Amino acid sequence: ADNRLKIDWSSQTLHKPSYLGVKTIERISIEDVRPYINWRHFYNLWRVEEGSTEAMKIRAEAEALLDGMSHGLRARVGFFAARGTESAIVLSHNKGCASRHPQHETRLTTPRQRTPNVDGVTLALCDFVAPEGDYVGAFALTVAPSFAQELSLLKEQGKEYEALLLQSVGDRLVEAASEWLHERVRRELWGYTPQEQLSVKEMFQARYRGIRPA
Repeated sequence: ADNRLKIDWSSQTLHKPSYLGVKTIERISIEDVRPYINWRHFYNLWRVEEGSTEAMKIRAEAEALLDGMSHGLRARVGFFAARGTESAIVLSHNKGCASRHPQHETRLTTPRQRTPNVDGVTLALCDFVAPEGDYVGAFALTVAPSFAQELSLLKEQGKEYEALLLQSVGDRLVEAASEWLHERVRRELWGYTPQEQLSVKEMFQARYRGIRPA
């Protein structure tokens, strides 16, 4: 902890999210997230080389599957008042959380690097949260129950290839929805970069700004 990252918090702007607590997005459409699919990871899963005949064939089958798919996705997005200590991030629960005590605090211990980096600093996530007046966010995504039911049915019927194709497409949809939702967090739900204009390729390259300016 003696070598932790020391940030001058007096020079930082602590952006407050548009709400505190947890909200559920009941349905995210496949049409919304489909442009965010990273097909390179899809090719890696199937162990085919991008641009090859095999890759184009499996991609076409996946696209056809998406064309006829009616399943959506669901998400929960939470923003919490937080403070950082030398070893943890402490969250204050707010309206919408499962806790019965609205003012209850949850301590998230964040492991610290044991070996200093080239700058002589041993990092931990708690270093990036101000000791008071700060916020953190988190979200979780899943496919619709109907998607899981269809996958189970294919496995029960012994349709191993169809099940693997559906599962691999589902994996990519959740990853794509994560990119889509992260963009909404940055521009709207947290709103610390409302003017952001990035292509999907730039998002894949993590060109977006984090909550703290570089």
